Amino acid sequence: MLVAAIALGALYLLAWNRIAGANASSRALDELEALIASDHADANTWDAYGHKLHELKRYDRAIAAYRKALELEPLHREARIHCAIALVQSGDREGSFAHMSHLVLADPKLAEDLFELPELRECLADARFAALAKEAHVQAMD
Repeated sequence: MLVAAIALGALYLLAWNRIAGANASSRALDELEALIASDHADANTWDAYGHKLHELKRYDRAIAAYRKALELEPLHREARIHCAIALVQSGDREGSFAHMSHLVLADPKLAEDLFELPELRECLADARFAALAKEAHVQAMD
């Protein structure tokens, strides 16, 4: 009986934590949306908004938010990283290739580091990405 009561209590807590977590996530998204609607959002706000959308697997909107962050601050490191990962996870290989090609020219060391991430390592099976990774390595050494 006691074991069943403990198990039931544990299930209740797990369910409660999921609901509370979902509500907190929803509130955070609402707050970020209010900030970006105010037209006072900076690159960090747009990146945070993109990251929250990314967590929710809303890749197209996340990518758009990261691009807005990069429009406001072209050298925003976190937005570059988050955008690269979101593009790969969204399945947009062409967009990912274009983003990484630009990054090899703008910040080859960051591009080289990104190709080491598990999310981007899978792209290296594609000859175009493998060549791009080699170019990033060469450029990063200069």
